[in-house]
Amino acid sequence: MAELSWPRIQTLALHGRYITPGQPALLQSVLTRMPSLRSLRVQVAQLPAFSRPRLLNPLVSLDFAELRSLTIAYPDPDDAIFSLKTPHLTHLSLRDEPRYYFYLRNRDFLPSSAVAPILGASECLAILRRMDVPLLSSLELVYEADAGEHELLHHVSTSYPNLAQLELHRYRANDIDVVPYMSITSTLSKIRSLQALHLNLDWAVMPPVHCKDDAMINSWVIFMHERAQEVLSILQSCPKFEYVAFLHPRLQCYEYEDRRRDSGSAPFV
Repeated sequence: MAELSWPRIQTLALHGRYITPGQPALLQSVLTRMPSLRSLRVQVAQLPAFSRPRLLNPLVSLDFAELRSLTIAYPDPDDAIFSLKTPHLTHLSLRDEPRYYFYLRNRDFLPSSAVAPILGASECLAILRRMDVPLLSSLELVYEADAGEHELLHHVSTSYPNLAQLELHRYRANDIDVVPYMSITSTLSKIRSLQALHLNLDWAVMPPVHCKDDAMINSWVIFMHERAQEVLSILQSCPKFEYVAFLHPRLQCYEYEDRRRDSGSAPFV
C-alpha cells in the first residue's frame, strides 16, 4: 500500500498490533497517498520499546481538509497530525486499544510485552489546543488524572459549541484517589449542546467481569444507580441533554448502562 496511490480512498481503519518499529513509518507513507481521506481509525496495540509512534512527522506535507473522523489509540501529543487543518472534523477519539480497563483487570495474566501508554489529562489538553475543529460534535478521551484535568475539562466544556456526544474514560493516578465525579459533572454541564455523556470513572468499588459475589454485585448496582441519579440531576440543566451512561461489568464483558431524563434505563454495548 505504501508504494501505490489511493486517490479515491475515503476510509482507512487499522486494527491489531505493531510487530516491528518500522511499521508506523510505512503507515505515514500510506497516509500521504490518500488525499481524499474522510475517516481515519488507527486502533493498534503498542510495542513495549516503541510506544506512541507518530503517524506523521513535522516535515511531511499533507492535506486532510476533507477529514470528518479521526480515531487514534495511544497518540503522541507531538504528532504532526494534530497540527493539520481539519475544518470539517466532527468526530475525534484519543483512546486506548485494547481497552485500558481490560489491561488493569488482567495485567497479571498478560505477557510482559503488553503495554498501555494512555495519555495524561495534560497531554490530552495539549493535543486539543493544537486542533482547530469548530464542527466537532463527538469526542472521546481516555486519560489518567493529573494536575491538568480541571483545565482539560474546562477546555472541553467551552471550546466546542456543537459537541453533542462525549465519552470520558478517566483513570485514577493511584488506588487511593477519590473520584471527583460531582466536580467533573458540574464542569461538563456547561456544554449547552450536550445530548449524551458516557462515563468510565475507574470506580474502586466496580467488581470484575467474572465476579460471582452477589453481595459485591448488589452493592455496586446500588452505588452506580445513586451516582447516576446525582450526575443526572446536574446535567438536567443542559437543554438538549438526553442520557448519562456508566460503564458496567456484565458476565462476559463491560457495557454501558444509561439513565435518561425520564428516569428510564437500558443497557447497551
